[in-house]
Amino acid sequence: MPPELLGEMSIHHRLMDNGSMRLLKLLLIGAMMLVASELCGQTTFEVASVKQGVPFPGRPDLYIMRGGGIETGDPGQFTATRIPLLNLILWAYGRIPSQVASSRSLEMDRYNIVAKVLPGTTAAQVRVMMQNLLAERIGLVVHHEVQRGPIYELVVAKSGLKMKSAEPVPSGADDSSSAGLPAGVSLGKDDSLQLAPGRHNWILERIDASTMRIAARVLDLPDLIRIMERQVGRTVIDKTGLSGKYDLDFTFTRAAGPAADPDVGLAATGAASDPSSDFFSAMQSQLGLKLVPRKGPVDVLVVDKWNKVPAGN
Repeated sequence: MPPELLGEMSIHHRLMDNGSMRLLKLLLIGAMMLVASELCGQTTFEVASVKQGVPFPGRPDLYIMRGGGIETGDPGQFTATRIPLLNLILWAYGRIPSQVASSRSLEMDRYNIVAKVLPGTTAAQVRVMMQNLLAERIGLVVHHEVQRGPIYELVVAKSGLKMKSAEPVPSGADDSSSAGLPAGVSLGKDDSLQLAPGRHNWILERIDASTMRIAARVLDLPDLIRIMERQVGRTVIDKTGLSGKYDLDFTFTRAAGPAADPDVGLAATGAASDPSSDFFSAMQSQLGLKLVPRKGPVDVLVVDKWNKVPAGN
């Protein structure tokens, strides 16, 4: 599963201890991406450079993407290095690979992008800016089609819902950040990431080579579904009937793969798409939710055309 497929505000953060890298973790934080009509203010970058890129020597599956928006580690600048067009589209439009289609390969053409982000710009706005930048600089043209395909329906398990209703912000709570982390996120004694109650955050954290952790605060069902889609690689349709906001924290195992460097994206890392995998059983036992395989409508973003060579630099 390519990283940065979600439509969420995200930050890539490398934890350091006395100059040496600690356990590499992929940290994804934020409120889910807003659709363009919900955004106000600037929708284009003030200054941006888009150039052709090439794969890293000996590591064609790697690319770098960081920053861009007030929720990220580098709010004043968005940087992408040697990133495949597919991953740019997935990030900008908040998609997973099964929701994007093209008659041409979207992974062959790579780009190096550096864009200035004005103070106060959110990561969700940066994603919309990226959509506009791709249209302007490489002539990206897309359209939507509803196609029938494999999906999952999210339902409450027979054992009952186990997620807890979201806790409010405690009175007198300290909203400051620490260790370079965003507000509401702190580092525990065991190096695990801790989320403050009452603040809309979520994380995907690699605990070890095969164990992942997802934690969230003040999460609603649309946000949760986007998280589930990233893990299972399919469109997820809500059939729970739930409408509240929830706090959750659960772990699951998946096949070991390349270490998740929070500053370096991996073009592929096996998704937990098998209903017999631990991710599915962890959802039932820890959250009281179940994903049921079905056939149904899938909103597919069809990429019609783009130019290999960027313009306007």
